Amino acid sequence: GVAAHYSQFSGRGVQITQAQEGVALYDSEASLQGVVLSRCDLAIRLADSELDLKDSTLRENRLGLVAKRSSFTMTNDKVLNNSQEGVVTEQSRFRISNSLFAENRSGARFVEGDGQIFLCSFRQNRANGVEVRSARIKLRNSSFSRNAGVGLLLDDARGMLTGSVLSDNGGGNLKNVGQEPFAAELNWWGSADAAVVAAGILESRQTEDGSSLVSVSPFLKERPATAPNL
Repeated sequence: GVAAHYSQFSGRGVQITQAQEGVALYDSEASLQGVVLSRCDLAIRLADSELDLKDSTLRENRLGLVAKRSSFTMTNDKVLNNSQEGVVTEQSRFRISNSLFAENRSGARFVEGDGQIFLCSFRQNRANGVEVRSARIKLRNSSFSRNAGVGLLLDDARGMLTGSVLSDNGGGNLKNVGQEPFAAELNWWGSADAAVVAAGILESRQTEDGSSLVSVSPFLKERPATAPNL
């Protein structure tokens, strides 16, 4: 659809469908608002680039957004029904807010890099809601619910999760397969019962003294009003 090399551009209200790549940025900067990218093999590719994406929809593609060594923001976007991942990043920086990731294979996968997610909803994805691998991340006031796999998968992830909802995920609400400690306090796990909360958290390793690598206490006893509605 649009390929940019060593360029700067902005787009508003653009619709691209059935392209091999909807928007491809190579060493470029772009600002996109109100765009719809659908039925592409890859909706957006970022390589050593910067993107500001607002009020946009990535739907029914094979992959939504793929970023390598890039920086991007997503605000008020919808990433829906992509046959593979909604977002995949590698060695990138990101800030995602007020966005919905639903009915993808996995909502998002972050590998290395660092970023922030707040006021987002990851729901009804066919695998996991969010996967974080060797990355630093802050997740706030978001929801991870009704995914077929794990709500939040951590693999040597560093950072924190707070003010969020994790409930009704088929493979567990949170799974930690790495060796890094992670702070997940003051979240709602779908129950006020400590045993039920613990049952939804899976870990492959513990600290040397046998305690959990993921700290969840204290946890919220009711759903926070600041998290997105399901």
